[in-house]
Amino acid sequence: MIEIERVALVNPSEEEKAALAQRLDQIEDAVNKMKMPLAYADQFYVLREHIVFVRRRLTGAL
Repeated sequence: MIEIERVALVNPSEEEKAALAQRLDQIEDAVNKMKMPLAYADQFYVLREHIVFVRRRLTGAL
């Protein structure tokens, strides 16, 4: 996630944006399939929020 966010900050090309968006999709799919113990629920939701944040930054929605 940090690497994707860093690349998104340096004005990537449209091809790079598409590749990063695809990687975010893969990460999001993997996260959504995880079975998470209740003790980690807060961290799980923070991760999901960060995925949305990075996606918005990548698309210029921020």
